[in-house]
Amino acid sequence: MAESGEGLWMSAKERDRLKVLHEVKERHITQKQAAAELGLSVRWVREPLLRWRAPRVLYQGTCLWRPSWRKDSSAIAFLEAPDVPEKAEIKLVDPKSGQVKALPGSTGLILPAISHDGRYLGSGTADSRELKLYDFSAQTWQEFARPAGVGFAEWSADSHYIYFDNGLSADSGVYRFRIGDHKVEQITSLKNFRRAVWGSLPWFGLTPNGDPLVLRDVGSQEVYALDFEEP
Repeated sequence: MAESGEGLWMSAKERDRLKVLHEVKERHITQKQAAAELGLSVRWVREPLLRWRAPRVLYQGTCLWRPSWRKDSSAIAFLEAPDVPEKAEIKLVDPKSGQVKALPGSTGLILPAISHDGRYLGSGTADSRELKLYDFSAQTWQEFARPAGVGFAEWSADSHYIYFDNGLSADSGVYRFRIGDHKVEQITSLKNFRRAVWGSLPWFGLTPNGDPLVLRDVGSQEVYALDFEEP
């Protein structure tokens, strides 16, 4: 397959292979028959067919937010908030079995994020007053009060730190919490920085190198007064 200024084009041989694979997909012939017809191994036929499979629905719910994978692919964590944030709950789904269960003690948490090493899950509370960490091995929670507030949380690439901002606080900034000794340090101040709000919070992210990412609101907001005369 090649690309030109006019689009994509395939050779006759590639088109014939695609037709045979389509016949397998429609179950008109077997993978073994397709391999024999194309003069290829069954493995070569199987691999592109796996990529053709339709996505499998693991869970359907209301207001699902921020999916996050464990490193070993044993679970996907996500937030379900069908009502108010205080009633939100973190759930775990097993991609292999499709089994879904609520994470005990996660009611009222928002925007969960699993560490890159798969050991912890971090999240702020709905009232933005605490940062909570869940240890998957010990199956326990730790709570850390943050007077300045907690908004979005993101893990460093080495999983040694969890970074977070403090949302719409008057003294907004970006902080990081060290897992080893629970030390908190401010990375940068966002005071007087006009941020774009995503949902009810301003968005915050992190690059692979650990540099903070924020959205700046460069739009304008004006108030108008209108006179209305009834006909």
